[in-house]
Amino acid sequence: MARIFIVFVSLIIPLFLGGCLDLKQSHRKIEYYMMEYESPYVTGMEPLPVAIKLERFGISEPYDTERIIYRDKSYARNAYVYHKWQSRPGPFLDHFLVRDFRCSGLFKAVFPYYTRFPAAYTLSGSVDEFLEWDNENGREAVLALTVTLQDKKEADVNKRVLLQKSFRVRKACTDRNPQALAKAMSLAMAEISEMIIMEVATALKGRLDDS
Repeated sequence: MARIFIVFVSLIIPLFLGGCLDLKQSHRKIEYYMMEYESPYVTGMEPLPVAIKLERFGISEPYDTERIIYRDKSYARNAYVYHKWQSRPGPFLDHFLVRDFRCSGLFKAVFPYYTRFPAAYTLSGSVDEFLEWDNENGREAVLALTVTLQDKKEADVNKRVLLQKSFRVRKACTDRNPQALAKAMSLAMAEISEMIIMEVATALKGRLDDS
């Protein structure tokens, strides 16, 4: 009986060690990425005496994840395993839009969604696309946002919406790796952020001029 037990243990230990070695060798570190860009420098417009609050942006279900989504063929969406965004795209873009609106100098005050400060004007929106688009010519970062600007002072609901518009930008990746995608997505965000700021400022100026 003792001999059988010893033989059994001698067979199990190598298998266990081998399994541990395989698990250790198959482990790979996950790398995290985020966008980096300077806030757009807006010129040609006078500062507006208004406070605006940026509501939390919603996000289309396929992109509401930290995983980096890519499209490499029609009707398909996949995700990298070992490369992820630092956070989901919604909080990402909330942060950068608030920062860029403040840095533009076009508004008296800019409040993020989590503050209790009241604001006469609010900007809400959604992230419609946030992915890497692969095709025969290379890879692109695709970013699409829809925004809605409202005047909360307006009692008539039909007159409350001052602006509703969708923006979509594609930027080529300079290399075939996630870091190049993060750089391209940063350029796309810088461009789309400036467009949104200009459209919002123009709409608010129009409302002030009419009042």
